[in-house]
Amino acid sequence: MPGTKGKSYKTPKDIVVSCMNTALIKAGLRWERIVGLGFLAGAYIALGGVLATILTASMDQQPGIEKLVAGAVFPVGLMCVLIAGGGLYTGNTAIMTPSWLSGRITLYDMLRNWSMLWFANFAGAFCVAYFLAYESGLFDEDPFRHTAIKIAKKKMELKWGQVFLRGIGCNWLVCLAVWLAYAADDIAGKVLGIWFPTMAFVAIGYDHCIANMYYLSLGLMLKMEGDDKYFFKDAVWNNLIPATLGNTIGGGFFVGTLYWFAYIYEFGDEKRERANQAADAPTLALYSEVDGALQTDKQLPFLHTKHGHFRRVKEEDVVITREEAQHNLQTIEENAQTIEMLKAELAQAKKTLERKRSEVSLSGLSGSPSIGAEMFISS
Repeated sequence: MPGTKGKSYKTPKDIVVSCMNTALIKAGLRWERIVGLGFLAGAYIALGGVLATILTASMDQQPGIEKLVAGAVFPVGLMCVLIAGGGLYTGNTAIMTPSWLSGRITLYDMLRNWSMLWFANFAGAFCVAYFLAYESGLFDEDPFRHTAIKIAKKKMELKWGQVFLRGIGCNWLVCLAVWLAYAADDIAGKVLGIWFPTMAFVAIGYDHCIANMYYLSLGLMLKMEGDDKYFFKDAVWNNLIPATLGNTIGGGFFVGTLYWFAYIYEFGDEKRERANQAADAPTLALYSEVDGALQTDKQLPFLHTKHGHFRRVKEEDVVITREEAQHNLQTIEENAQTIEMLKAELAQAKKTLERKRSEVSLSGLSGSPSIGAEMFISS
């Protein structure tokens, strides 16, 4: 969807529409593509974590500066996901929700996307932690080893409810970064839109389940300095599960659902007005799936029903753009004018033919005396 006229960004409502169109594409992807994009996204987020860990080593005495530096460099991972391409579980909680609430995708479509992305993100983050961080020797020595272990240990010592609440705050900000990236139509705008909210969640200290997949995996690989920490109990149950649930609520409800309610949801009178529009106009995809305005660049077409909802276009449905409809209408009007002109010419030709016939009949009568006499006698 194009940006606001004369601007390089979209309006808040257009952002939601763009996300809903993107959700349609994501819902229709083959599982192989979802897994591949999910692996890349998990790896990108983990690489941002590697960078943040290395640059904040030896900053134990300056916690504020340490968090600011980590927040400043960590967003590189999300930038790669949203600009280069990738499928991130946390971002998709907000992207998929409005389309599901509008009935454009099913609950199965959404959960299928989320579940495959979560595991694919885990695979990507784990591979970076093992091959590019642990096996590469980047964290063999202090202060880098100490910093990586400190981060993982701190995350696993948090209470379940604390991680859950931190997860909500984290993905609220992360999905706002996604929203701002969709709002911008140029790379510089996307970078700025992504950087500020992502920097904020890292500097605050919230928990991102995909980033934690990297931090916790690397910490356990480094043996946690002899501490008795276990993967499933301390990493998965005490951190990844509450972080995932919190991230889902933070993105799915506080961003996806609330913006859907603010800009997409139709109240009773709005539905009746939409139904009247559908009764008076073609119901094919000439109307926006959201606001009824004419659109020509929707990713996928939807039919507008009399109840104010939309359904998928079937193969037998004929969907045309506004320009095509206008061109066809103009052609029909021109053809109608041509037909009227032909009718007028045909009527004039008939009159001329009748006049010729009359002239021939009269000339035949005047040239035959017997016929003229018979007519005189009979009269």
